[in-house]
Amino acid sequence: MSEARITNGSPLKPPFENWRFWTVQALVALTVGIFGAVSVHCGNSGGSHSLCLLSISLYFVPLTYAALTFGFIGSLATALWCMTLSFLIIALEDRGEQGLIAAFQVTVVTAVALFVGKRVDREIRMRWQAESAEMRLQLSEGKYRSLFETSPIPLLLVSPDGIVREANPAAGILFGRPMSALQNISLVDILNSPGQMLLEWLAKTTSRAPVIAVTHGQDVSAINWIEPSVTKITDSGDGTLFQVMLKDVTEERRRHEHLHAYASSVLQAQEAERRRIAQELHDETIQSLIILCRQVDAIRDQVSPLQPAVITGLETVRLSAEQIVQSLREFSSSLRPSVLEDLGLAASLRRLVEDLKQRTGIASRLEVRGPVRRLAADAELGLFRIGQEALHNVERHAQATSVTVRLTFVRNQVSLTVQDNGVGFTPGPQDDPKAALGILGMQERAQLLDGKLEIQSSPGRGTKVTIHAPAAEVEH
Repeated sequence: MSEARITNGSPLKPPFENWRFWTVQALVALTVGIFGAVSVHCGNSGGSHSLCLLSISLYFVPLTYAALTFGFIGSLATALWCMTLSFLIIALEDRGEQGLIAAFQVTVVTAVALFVGKRVDREIRMRWQAESAEMRLQLSEGKYRSLFETSPIPLLLVSPDGIVREANPAAGILFGRPMSALQNISLVDILNSPGQMLLEWLAKTTSRAPVIAVTHGQDVSAINWIEPSVTKITDSGDGTLFQVMLKDVTEERRRHEHLHAYASSVLQAQEAERRRIAQELHDETIQSLIILCRQVDAIRDQVSPLQPAVITGLETVRLSAEQIVQSLREFSSSLRPSVLEDLGLAASLRRLVEDLKQRTGIASRLEVRGPVRRLAADAELGLFRIGQEALHNVERHAQATSVTVRLTFVRNQVSLTVQDNGVGFTPGPQDDPKAALGILGMQERAQLLDGKLEIQSSPGRGTKVTIHAPAAEVEH
């Protein structure tokens, strides 16, 4: 039975092109001839009606064969041919009640044949659909097998208990083993402790797992950083299988480490330059201005008599010099706050908050929670710069009326939060290269501290900047 004949039901056209169909029709004609001869014999001799019924039962042979061979449409054509010839004979003989009984018997036989033909169509259709589904499955498996074996990314098929069922050639290259040596062994045997972590990850979820380190044999210096990605690919009677894709991110990690080191060196150079400028301002520029003020005082006190206008001019010069000295001291303090080195993070943040309140009138306050302690110099400096940048953003952009700085010390962590009630904004992705330089700087400093920076904001609802950093480097 062809695909076209079993997809949307039997076609309307009988299989006239098939010689077996015509053989069946000839057999029908022969069977009807036998029925006619028997019927005539029984009518002339008054024979038993059972002999006529026996001749009608011969109809089952061609009708059933047509149903089994050609399906419903073949059995329908054969049944119509059989009934036409049979009813013609019954009508010509005009046997009354016996003729009606014979016609009923012929109808029953043909109805059974049609039923069988319909069932045959259904069974053939179901068989074709099953074969088609199996063929599609084989094609899909073939495509997957081809992709699995030719993929440049290492792939493992793993059972839920962590046993590797299959591995592709790329996995063999990654682990320095033949593919046969990677089958039917545990992930723990292949990856050691990272394999145990990955096995625990399989039990929890099917997604991207944390990056793990893979070594080649006993050479611990040859490390590949792998980012596993887990996908459940089947859930059959044989159990669930997971496809573990092991993406080699060694080069990406190295580039990231280089960029991290470069950013760290840039920040360190920046802080060193700030320290140098602050020192020069204090030791040279400010001291020169102080000497200038003393010289103005000496001129005013030693030279006499001076005109009132000259005295007023000297006082104006001295006042301007004092204002410049004060501005340079504030600028020097912002470049390298001495209070941070002398008194620590909490005191320097309090100074920032008080300066913001005096300079802008914004209601500012500092909350310190937990036992205050000194941190490592780099940690204190990084947290101070993040808080400083956050407060500068409040001053320049937030249009806020109040801001709260919260410093929290816990056992293994320190957190700094700057929250305002300003206009807010819509934060973009933290890795967005178009982000403001201030935000990028805070993110970079947070990474250097192995911390996590969170920015929560929305238009009209203010902004909250939080940095969580480990406190493992606390100085006792």
